Amino acid sequence: EWYVVYDGQEIGGYDEIFGFSVTAVQDKLAFQATEDGKDFIVYDGQEIGKEYDPYSTLIPLDIAGKLTFDAKKDGKTLIIHDGKEVGEEYDAVIFPIDVGGKLAFQANKDDKWFIVYDGQEIGKEYDLTNDLVDINGKLAFQAKKDDEWYVVYDGQEIGGYDEIFYIVNVGGKLSF
Repeated sequence: EWYVVYDGQEIGGYDEIFGFSVTAVQDKLAFQATEDGKDFIVYDGQEIGKEYDPYSTLIPLDIAGKLTFDAKKDGKTLIIHDGKEVGEEYDAVIFPIDVGGKLAFQANKDDKWFIVYDGQEIGKEYDLTNDLVDINGKLAFQAKKDDEWYVVYDGQEIGGYDEIFYIVNVGGKLSF
């Protein structure tokens, strides 16, 4: 049996707890657990998400002050944000993050990857988008177009590079 010790108390008795998932969401304990072959989130003592398909990792996140995690249902990935399923209209959704207090994630539809930020589709003009980052409450991401890579930051396209390794927020400044 697996437990998380929180404030001196053992919580759990689960078949497994994904150690890297233990975090705080709105100052409440959250983590991924497995019991009887079902993966789910334990948040503030409640088991959430048992209705979803087994999934490799359900990492609880605090996005805009709401519990958010990836899930799988009927073979499709979804994002659960504040108890609501987000992304059902897409073939796949991944990598939810908080950008300026708003939900952003990567989405795929008809073999095309793009960004959904605060409910708006962004970056469909690119061949590929990835690596979403919050820089001072503004969205930055990588985008590929005509075999060149760009960083799109606050709606402005920077670059035309052969390759970009990753985007980093260094002291509130865009770095890549």
